[in-house]
Amino acid sequence: MIGGLRCCKAVSLIFIGVSVFATGCNGSDTIWSAEARSPDGLWLAMAETVQTGGFGTGLTTTDVNLKWVRGSDRPETILVFVHDPKSVPDTIHLCMYWVTPSHLVVTYDGHPRVDFQVVKDGDVEISLREISTKTGDLQNWPCSTAPKS
Repeated sequence: MIGGLRCCKAVSLIFIGVSVFATGCNGSDTIWSAEARSPDGLWLAMAETVQTGGFGTGLTTTDVNLKWVRGSDRPETILVFVHDPKSVPDTIHLCMYWVTPSHLVVTYDGHPRVDFQVVKDGDVEISLREISTKTGDLQNWPCSTAPKS
């Protein structure tokens, strides 16, 4: 009877350990988000940075989605960035702004890998620009001041 009790305790401890381990490996947190509405109000650009955790599997990605606000369709992914794990802090200073009602510009820094890029969605053109904060290009950063033409 005592041997059976030890076995049950051991199995319970193993089960609890595996549950805690599995829970810790699959977590993800949204660490940043932003939106930019087109000048005519018909389109909404949304960005979200998500950090996933795990033992040796942690990853930070930023997705940019575009949604036509008058429709019931889900937002469409137009850009996916994978952050450089060596970059500290883990940010790409993403900025979205509309040049016209049909032209979205997305700027970034930090040398992430662009995993997915759409250049046109419906009647919206999407431009992507890398701006380096290390070279002093920050004075041209479009989200800290009005966009310059």
